[in-house]
Amino acid sequence: MWRWMVTMLGLFFAISADAQKFWDGGAGTKEWSDAANWQPDGVPLATDEVILSHQWVIGNYAVTLPAGPSSVSIQSLQIVPSQGQIVLELPSTNTANPGLSLTSTSVSLAIYAGGIFINTSGASTGGGLLLAGSLNIYNGGKYIHRTARSNAALIDKIAQTVGTEKGIFEFDVPGTAGYTVSLTGNTFGSLSFRAAAAGAPKSYSGSGSGTLTIRGDLLVDSNAQVTSTLTADLVLAGSLMVHGRLTLQPTTAGTVARSLRFIGAQASLSGNGALIFGANFRNLDVAREATLQLQRNVSLTQPAHQLVCRGSLNPGGFQIDGPGAFILADTGKLFIQHLEGLSANRDLGPVRTQTRSFSTHASYVFQSTTAQVTGDGLPDSVSALGINNPEQLQILKNLYIRDSLLLLQGRIVSTLPHLLTLGPCKVLSPASRYGSANEGHERSFIEGPVRLHLTKDKAMLAPVGADTVFAPIRLTKKDAGDEFRILTYTPVPPSNAGVQAPLLQISDREHWTLDAPMVSDVKIDMSSRPWSASLAPSEKLRPAYLTSNWKGFGEPANQSGYHWLTSEDTLTGSTGFTIGVVEQAVILPLGFLQFTVREEMNGMLLAWEADENQQTLQYKILRSADGMHFSEIGSLGSSGRSQVRHQWKDLSPPSTAYYKVIMRVGSSEISTKIIRKTSSVGRAIIYPNPVKDVLNINFSFSSSTYEVEIVSLNGTVCKKFVCNTAIRQIRVDDLKRGFYLFRLKDGSDWITLPLTKD
Repeated sequence: MWRWMVTMLGLFFAISADAQKFWDGGAGTKEWSDAANWQPDGVPLATDEVILSHQWVIGNYAVTLPAGPSSVSIQSLQIVPSQGQIVLELPSTNTANPGLSLTSTSVSLAIYAGGIFINTSGASTGGGLLLAGSLNIYNGGKYIHRTARSNAALIDKIAQTVGTEKGIFEFDVPGTAGYTVSLTGNTFGSLSFRAAAAGAPKSYSGSGSGTLTIRGDLLVDSNAQVTSTLTADLVLAGSLMVHGRLTLQPTTAGTVARSLRFIGAQASLSGNGALIFGANFRNLDVAREATLQLQRNVSLTQPAHQLVCRGSLNPGGFQIDGPGAFILADTGKLFIQHLEGLSANRDLGPVRTQTRSFSTHASYVFQSTTAQVTGDGLPDSVSALGINNPEQLQILKNLYIRDSLLLLQGRIVSTLPHLLTLGPCKVLSPASRYGSANEGHERSFIEGPVRLHLTKDKAMLAPVGADTVFAPIRLTKKDAGDEFRILTYTPVPPSNAGVQAPLLQISDREHWTLDAPMVSDVKIDMSSRPWSASLAPSEKLRPAYLTSNWKGFGEPANQSGYHWLTSEDTLTGSTGFTIGVVEQAVILPLGFLQFTVREEMNGMLLAWEADENQQTLQYKILRSADGMHFSEIGSLGSSGRSQVRHQWKDLSPPSTAYYKVIMRVGSSEISTKIIRKTSSVGRAIIYPNPVKDVLNINFSFSSSTYEVEIVSLNGTVCKKFVCNTAIRQIRVDDLKRGFYLFRLKDGSDWITLPLTKD
């Protein structure tokens, strides 16, 4: 009955789709030449369009073309899986030239996702497969050239239609003899070289003067050895994975058209194989619209070699080194994960080439999970600076930002010796719990003094705060000429000056101070967080400014997002700003004063100090695996006092976790900063940190002796010794106060931790 139904359906399709043959596997074999394997029955003829699909067959299956001197000729072939995989093979026992001929002048062979065509032709001449039309390898499809026969005629037929970028043309040629690939002037979807069929190292080569374009990925698998002597560019839109060996070695010298150019928006460079640039190779280019993620080290072995980044480059934890040059162009963006940032010492940081050029018009984004410094190799002025680090970024030199400040996670710490200056730039940030996007937010702001470059009619946002408190302020200069002022947010009142009516009080915990009186007319917008005056209604709040006394001016806070207190008129002569009220109220703000997480023998101890202001409130302890998505793991109630200290222990911490504590008061929530902690398993522990005199080292998981260095941020090795015990104490009281890198080498592995000397 089933066979009769299949036959009736086959008659229907034969009428509605003339000259099509479908595989139904009716013979129970994988032989092409079995007539019962086809629907309708009968081996495909020269006028047929053959479709290998799952219309009549369920699950994976394979089909083998005839052996011997037999040549199959059909109109076209489609391999169209809808589930699993379908493999068609031209076997090595087929000696015909061609073994398969497809005569359609439009699309001769179409291989869709899950489809594989394997050409293992045993012919003595030709390519085994002859196409009159195009070879369409759609994303997820694969053509495997597993024969020593020629490849040029097939490569010429590869289609470049949308949706074929990740279709793979793979070379897996048997035998140990070298094999020549037609590369010059050709375009592939994705290109792969393997040595599985050879069972030993396999050499592939290509030459010529035409550009090689790969619209998808390039893979050089283990034991595959590929040498390109093209005197032209290799243009790659996808990723490069080298597990074997790839040598780019132009045969003649020249200054152009001998580069590896990444042009894709999501490219990576990975693999543990050898990537070799010959003497006549020129540049490794990252195009303006491209993004390249390094997943391996890159060495520029000749002085003439350059890595030129016009787009985005993310070295991750890897490095670029060698006698060559690194050039970050005006349009470039560099992501920096190394703890020491861009150091003037070429033995540190992501860029360690002999020559380095960092454009002042480029963008620099620092991202890590451990505290970083900008480094003294960073230019004095940059177009854009960003932070995506839940810990902090310490400014290590005077730095001017012209165009934009990106705040994603973490604090940017600015100090008077190393001052951050904001030009008339824009702030880019996600929306906060209480504020709009592009204002900074409670997880990311500037801590410490910040220098503001004020220009006429430009609202200068200063996304400042301290510890866990984010307190943005805007200054708008109304008259002509530039003015520079150093602004600091601090919980400490700048003076004990009196309060002038109609103000009755000012906050004793929220202040913005200036280095000198304003000499221009400036309009002020200051933020009032929802908990700034918890016992005073927001309509009673007023901005206050300091001259000889604290004076009220402006309008009450509005009710959208952060409450903004706005001055009605411009003012001059002020040295600071705060929040005041026009009726008697307690305006000591609720909030966290300190939050720490430290590892103990039986878990992670969370400790925080808070000002509860005698309020009834609830603490929620939250933990995250990624620093973004948190879940509650515990809770505590308030003490009913003012300044109090609480502790809570996580008895089953994961290897790496992010922690924060939220204070809930009514419908308002106040959060601590986020702290990332990694357990000691497989790592060194150094404590206390910051350290004054004696540093403890615990590396109990070491199986041998290990080396230790303490390195200053300019690369000077301040201390160096070898340990052969799991626990060691060393004196560091002879070190100057500041930031250092603690480096531990166990075998060939380095562990680097930040160290602060008090």
